[in-house]
Amino acid sequence: LLIGPWWRDDYTSFAPVMELIVAHADRFPALRGLFLADVVGEECEVSWLRMCDVTPVLEALPLLEEFAV
Repeated sequence: LLIGPWWRDDYTSFAPVMELIVAHADRFPALRGLFLADVVGEECEVSWLRMCDVTPVLEALPLLEEFAV
């Protein structure tokens, strides 16, 4: 699963995206790879991204083999 830009006008935290993934983890029983914040320099500077704790996602998706932020 690849998640690119999740914002509209400002660079909000991706916490709401993480919450959705955790809430619906049962819909991804075969998910082995999760890639968050896949953006290019023209879309956003890395320093502008507001990070959050990703632990709940790792706990909700124990079969993940690859995880990148």
